[in-house]
Amino acid sequence: MLCGLRKDLHSDFDDGPYAKGRKETAASETTVCARRQSIPEELKGITVVDLIKKEGCTLGLTISGGTDKDGRPRVSNLRPGGLAARSDQLNIGDYIKSVNGINLTKLRHNEIISLLKNVGERVVLEVEYELPPVASDSNSRVIPKTIEISLYKEGNSFGFVMRGGAHEDWNKSRALVVTHVRHGGPADR
Repeated sequence: MLCGLRKDLHSDFDDGPYAKGRKETAASETTVCARRQSIPEELKGITVVDLIKKEGCTLGLTISGGTDKDGRPRVSNLRPGGLAARSDQLNIGDYIKSVNGINLTKLRHNEIISLLKNVGERVVLEVEYELPPVASDSNSRVIPKTIEISLYKEGNSFGFVMRGGAHEDWNKSRALVVTHVRHGGPADR
């Protein structure tokens, strides 16, 4: 079972849904996966990811979960260089709520995989994600700093994933956070 979690090389802390492509031991994954079935409301966000794939190509993502597996469908791997990874709109650990309007909550794992393989060239994913918690330790000091950076897109991407932002229901507005910078992309360079 993959849960999209990773261990940092220098610690044993879970990086949650912000990990990209590292492997984890099965026992540790089971514990963390069970803990992550429900995202606290203050850390939860929802977005729509619209991908266009060429005929004969795959999305380049792996999904775990389903009613017969370990729970809610979620992204467990993003193939480096694949369409989903290049879109800079998905993170490992993101829950996939629907595909082209089809709700996944009642589908078995093999039905979800079949749907994704046969979905056609336009794939619209409704994604639920978890924002990283805001540091509230009294010992941590946040010093605001403003800098200006010029980035140039490669393809359709700047090479980073942003989450949060304004919502029509102000209770669902979240801080805008960079959750991943793609290695070698424009933002990374």
